[in-house]
Amino acid sequence: MYDDISDNCQQKRKLLDNVSVSSHSSSSTFSGYSGFQMEFMASADEKRFTEFVKLCVIFTSIHTISASVSFFSSLYPVLRPEQQNTNVSTVDAFVLTSNIMDIDSSSAFFVLCGFFCAYTVCNLNLENNLMLLSIITLNILVDMWLATLVSMVLGSLYHLMKGTFASHDVLLTFLEGMTCLRTLEFNQSPSRMHSLNPTAWPVMCLFYCFLLTPLTISSNKRLYACYPRGGFLLLVLNSTLPIVTISLFALLHEDTNIFFINCTHFGYRILEFNLGICFFTCTQIHPETSTQFTYIAKYLYVLVGCTFLSIWWAQLGSPVVSYYETCIRMYYFSPCIQVHHGFLMRGCFLGITLISNIILSNKQNFMLDATHEQQEISCYTFSSKNGILLTNSMSAVVFIWPMCYVVQILLEVNFSESLVHENAAMLVLIVPCITWGVGLLWNSTWKCHVVDRLLRVLYIFFACFDKKQ
Repeated sequence: MYDDISDNCQQKRKLLDNVSVSSHSSSSTFSGYSGFQMEFMASADEKRFTEFVKLCVIFTSIHTISASVSFFSSLYPVLRPEQQNTNVSTVDAFVLTSNIMDIDSSSAFFVLCGFFCAYTVCNLNLENNLMLLSIITLNILVDMWLATLVSMVLGSLYHLMKGTFASHDVLLTFLEGMTCLRTLEFNQSPSRMHSLNPTAWPVMCLFYCFLLTPLTISSNKRLYACYPRGGFLLLVLNSTLPIVTISLFALLHEDTNIFFINCTHFGYRILEFNLGICFFTCTQIHPETSTQFTYIAKYLYVLVGCTFLSIWWAQLGSPVVSYYETCIRMYYFSPCIQVHHGFLMRGCFLGITLISNIILSNKQNFMLDATHEQQEISCYTFSSKNGILLTNSMSAVVFIWPMCYVVQILLEVNFSESLVHENAAMLVLIVPCITWGVGLLWNSTWKCHVVDRLLRVLYIFFACFDKKQ
């Protein structure tokens, strides 16, 4: 049964999804950097990947706007109860809506990324996988290290101005930023350690999710191979039960840190990522059943979308109070979220629905079946525009909070804090646009040279290692 799954991936690579990755370098695989190029044997797969990129841009845009709303609200930084912030911001009415949108969309984002990462890894050979892994890893690390440095400097300055500076926050920011491991912030109390770049967590979590993708795929295959008769059911239960359990625990114990820890940490987000991988694995081992399921999910696409929009719309204008006890919230400075059943796991259903819609968006079937005929051999180039959008989306997530520091400090130094609060609604839209523009400049100029040098060092290191072997 394990061999059958491997054969499916091999046939999929030959018949439908023959994807290749190549560097734009002229001399060696690792010697130059300006991005990478992907080619699809089937035009439908290129269109599906383009749809995936568009959804990633939408979800990362929601996250950056939500981060901007949280920063320019009257709740950041959190003051001690005896120093209640009375300077109400014009965006306070949008805080709960933006937080809830971010929670739902981020869950859908990780499920979506899990599916398409598995789709890509399964259809690439080992050499191309290593090349793609190196480029993505270095891009994320360079962004995270730079954003961490900026956050430590400007975040310390900002909190010194507000009288809320704590040295352990700088230490936590350094540890999380250098390792990209989001696991150390587990208490909601304002006096505990908290990151100075709290909204960079999607990229931190996605970094390790992507690194562990091959291992996650192989573990799913082993689980299926060990129990041929009930393997399919085990795969589904293994990917859904942990998410359902954590979601129920978080809802039943609102006065604990369960939700706070899992919402932005690596441990839970890899479960959502694995759900996307499991969905892809199911399309390979049971294409008929998966096709029926995706058709059902596709028919519910409009209904699910309208339901989520209604939920988000219903929170507009909700009164925001600075609660300091332990409750369901995204960040330690966020307001408490009340009466939202199915949090965490409901965003996963949105992700599955979106994947089903992408899969069936083209008449050419995504699933592999025995009667599948040879597709056209002509190649369709993966547009460099999609690569730029993906890279810049990740950079925007990492740099949105440091950019908020920059804008806030400059405005307060030159004008006043009250003026910033009065124009917060305008800044919420302006700062993400500035971040996106600066990110485009950074990704197309200096970052290329930095990653290029690091790739050269990496190539020399592996070359020396091979010689010693």
